[in-house]
Amino acid sequence: MDGVSDRRYVERTLCESEPFARSVLDSLSANIVVLDESGTIVFVNRAWREFARANAADGNVAEDANYLQVCESAVELGSKEAAAFAQGIRSVLSGQREEFALEYPCHSPTEQRWFVGRVTRFPSGGPARAVVAHENVTERKRAEEALRLRDMAIAASSNGIVITDPSQSDNPITYVNPAFERMTGYSAQEVLGRNCRFLQGTDREQPALEVLRTALQEGRGCQAVLRNYK
Repeated sequence: MDGVSDRRYVERTLCESEPFARSVLDSLSANIVVLDESGTIVFVNRAWREFARANAADGNVAEDANYLQVCESAVELGSKEAAAFAQGIRSVLSGQREEFALEYPCHSPTEQRWFVGRVTRFPSGGPARAVVAHENVTERKRAEEALRLRDMAIAASSNGIVITDPSQSDNPITYVNPAFERMTGYSAQEVLGRNCRFLQGTDREQPALEVLRTALQEGRGCQAVLRNYK
């Protein structure tokens, strides 16, 4: 097939599954394109078009544009991820692999954003095709960063901090920070998986222990003074 008839073959394949396939693709939140064996865009879904309009993208990401050339232009602007993504597309189109995925930044002038781009072979008996889907994972990245900062704050605290899991049998310790290790003389490896009661040794009749047990059972916070032993 030549380039024109080849593209028409894909368009006809897509149209044969209309309106179901197109409506399914348009309903997805991911930005999706279908590429032919040369990397030319033969189909874009609604999310892709809306993203392009919102980000003032020109025709280089529309149908009939070459997506590999778009990646190469991004490489010239300093994007290392674009080079890796273009290579991933080529490996899928050539049959070297069935799929490829890459997480990359896609920041706008007003917002920091991250996407995961996934490339898979188009399930067709005709010429090689690839489905490229870009999913916005910004919220996940922000949550991961917030958790990382929280972990850093807990680790840096001068207070001994212990985290236990009351959903498991015997409420085992799942985390202790460095300050706990310094205060008690126990390493994290020595305490993980154990119940905190070992810290009281044989001194198990302290009134504060009952305060703690009741608070745990009722799912509320409390403040108590315990006598622990190194």
